[in-house]
Amino acid sequence: MDSQHQSYTEDSFEIGEYPLVEEIETILSGQDIAARQPVGKITASGKWKLSDPAAEDGSEVVRGFTRFAVDASGADAQASIIKSARLDQSAIVLTGTDHTIATMKADLEGTPLFLAPVLDQSGA
Repeated sequence: MDSQHQSYTEDSFEIGEYPLVEEIETILSGQDIAARQPVGKITASGKWKLSDPAAEDGSEVVRGFTRFAVDASGADAQASIIKSARLDQSAIVLTGTDHTIATMKADLEGTPLFLAPVLDQSGA
């Protein structure tokens, strides 16, 4: 995939009526991040990368989720980052990170990002 190309498959990730806010951010070179992965912001550079709770550069705190897959493996790349929404927690991609739903919810407390299960509305 071209480092500036983002791909997207349409299906539900956002749930409910909460406002969706996305912003374009720079993903640090060396990252190949799937859609719907937790990302954090590196304090020193302001660039973003896959959030790792063991990191000590600011990216250990989840601050958003990738809307699309982004391949920054060869160079920094631009990506759409979801910064405000109510998201289906079962749709989050945790591959490559040591986060859990619980650690992400703790990071997101007090932010406009909410993780929630999708409730069965069928009445069954």
